[in-house]
Amino acid sequence: MTDSIKNGENGYLYEPGNIEGLEKKLDRVYQNLDHFSNLAVSFAGEKSISSTVDDLIELAE
Repeated sequence: MTDSIKNGENGYLYEPGNIEGLEKKLDRVYQNLDHFSNLAVSFAGEKSISSTVDDLIELAE
């Protein structure tokens, strides 16, 4: 999943366990809700349900 995220462009990455880092990233998303909402709609239109399920299965394994 992280390979589809471009840090600062279509999402934000943070170090697992770094609560302060997560808080800062969530604040940035909140400050740019319109931008990220538009990206989410665009991304959803590009992915089929079956490819999303395949991605989730791969992630779980």
